Amino acid sequence: MNCIRKPALVVLALLTFVTAFGQSVRDDGRLGSTRTRDANRVAEKSSVVDWPDLEPGAISGTQVAFEGGYYDADLIVTTLNTYGEDKLIKLAKGIAAAAGYPNCDYAISRGRRLIAVDIMFDKFIQQHDGKGSFDYPIGAIAKFLNASDAQRPIGIFLDAGRHVDGQLGVKSVSEPQVFSIRSIKPQDMYRFEVKRYMS
Repeated sequence: MNCIRKPALVVLALLTFVTAFGQSVRDDGRLGSTRTRDANRVAEKSSVVDWPDLEPGAISGTQVAFEGGYYDADLIVTTLNTYGEDKLIKLAKGIAAAAGYPNCDYAISRGRRLIAVDIMFDKFIQQHDGKGSFDYPIGAIAKFLNASDAQRPIGIFLDAGRHVDGQLGVKSVSEPQVFSIRSIKPQDMYRFEVKRYMS
């Protein structure tokens, strides 16, 4: 065992982790706190009163960010690392199943205070006429989260704008917006569309 170098041990551990959950699970340090800060800036200008800012001193909360590009459709769940990595992966798999896409891949990011998982819907994006689009069943996802053990409060961040056109139900979303999960209706869909060379 002593002859195995540390990188090999890391790869072995990751392979064991992937096998345990069935789909691909990889480490991704890019999921850090920048996204939560972006969401918090939007929340400061909104009327959402129970927004989980996840700033130092926070004792509970979960942010759920919906993002899109020509090649990417990512739902990123960020919470305090006291929630636990195994529980977060289980929660992510439940979200994917509730959305109707149980075969998603996942990326995990760990920080000193926060832990995040990226549920990747990339392979389900529809690409046509130089545009990429995807329909998130945000209502079904919200219903699942409301019944889950995710840390409260739960906030929704739609990272629209910057060449990404979004639509929540019949409402156009042309800039980043935040919502309390309680404001999402069970039948709601969130659709994004982006031009190929603008993402």
